Amino acid sequence: MRNKIISINLIYINDNPKLKISLLFKIEKGVSIKKFFKYKEVSDVLKKISISKHKFGIFGNIVRDDYILQNHDRLEIYNPIKLSPKTRRNLILSNKRKSS
Repeated sequence: MRNKIISINLIYINDNPKLKISLLFKIEKGVSIKKFFKYKEVSDVLKKISISKHKFGIFGNIVRDDYILQNHDRLEIYNPIKLSPKTRRNLILSNKRKSS
């Protein structure tokens, strides 16, 4: 019996527009996110991205790398947070005060 083939949409957006990725992959059913990134087709596309530092989501919900991908999942790669939300808000406020 053949394994069923499913479609996965991979999304990655970075500050650098040249690193924006939105690709459709066909994979076997029952593959985890961790195993998905080991596929040659995927690793070739993501060779400039250190996946170990990123979190992953499916349709906006954070999931672990042992999540089993489902047909038509949108796998999102999230950039690591560089600033805490509190620090970011304070920077925005100080910039607004300077411009006023």
